[in-house]
Amino acid sequence: MTPQPLLPRQPGDFKPITTIYNHITIASPPIAVVTPLIDTTAWPSWNTFNPSAKIFHRPEPEASHPLASLFASAECLAPGVKFTEFHSEEARKMVKSINENENIEIIAVDEIKTDDGKKGYRVVWRALDWNGLLMKTRRIQEFVENESGGTEYDSWTELGGLFSYPLKWSSIDKKIAVLFDGAFKSLKEFVEGGGTVAAK
Repeated sequence: MTPQPLLPRQPGDFKPITTIYNHITIASPPIAVVTPLIDTTAWPSWNTFNPSAKIFHRPEPEASHPLASLFASAECLAPGVKFTEFHSEEARKMVKSINENENIEIIAVDEIKTDDGKKGYRVVWRALDWNGLLMKTRRIQEFVENESGGTEYDSWTELGGLFSYPLKWSSIDKKIAVLFDGAFKSLKEFVEGGGTVAAK
């Protein structure tokens, strides 16, 4: 059975038709894993699915936010940020229906804690390009410390709306899962290698 996010889904305005779940264990603390996800200047070094991004709307981050220091750079993702992510050529070849780019809004970047006291972070974003009746997309990512001081990185990419049915029936969601797996493995190499992706 697929694990569930620690916190209630946000926003809670739709019921997913299909969910793409990905997981990887990374031998580095959660802050070291979430930082290259938030810092879009690091994406070309590890993100094999979406190797670049461009922020087009960035509200001033709240100074009182516990992760305010991470949001200092203008190229970092923070709550309320809207950005365009650009899909790789590999992704466009594997999934013919995927667009060259997609506009995203950051809903939340939070500190979280499990019932047994393990700490971590949560990042939530949603796609902006679709009519809500046709497609809604929400991605929840959690980075939680494990017993070894490393990170359990879980991601739920949830698809709803009318277009999500053919994506599920045609197994496109499984192809997208493969693309995310590749990005997860590359992020693991990037972080565990001290910021440099290991040679293939």
